Amino acid sequence: MYRYSLSAALNTASNAKLKDYDQVFKDEVLPQLSTIDLAIKNSRKLLTRSVATDLGIGAGLVGVGLLSGILPPNMGEVATVVGGYSFVKGLAQQVCQLTSEPLSIRDNKYYLLWKLRKKTSDS
Repeated sequence: MYRYSLSAALNTASNAKLKDYDQVFKDEVLPQLSTIDLAIKNSRKLLTRSVATDLGIGAGLVGVGLLSGILPPNMGEVATVVGGYSFVKGLAQQVCQLTSEPLSIRDNKYYLLWKLRKKTSDS
């Protein structure tokens, strides 16, 4: 898909001057690559907030319950056994999503070029 899009963009260049191709690349490809970068940044920001919120709410509820006497002292152990597993599992999944690419960026026609650029800049 990226080949077709890139070929179509390059065919719009008035002639075969390198300057024209460079301008087409800057006008067509770079904004798409920046869009992918922005989508990843926004996704990670949202996931980070979600993880922090979940941790804060979970710790706050247990802390308030234990300090106010609503929950008995051994309730922490019971809560860990009953709800702790699913809570930790949910947090672990969110953390894994932080390190992976959002699925929505794969729909971009220049995803392959973005991936190539990322691999070459990482090495």
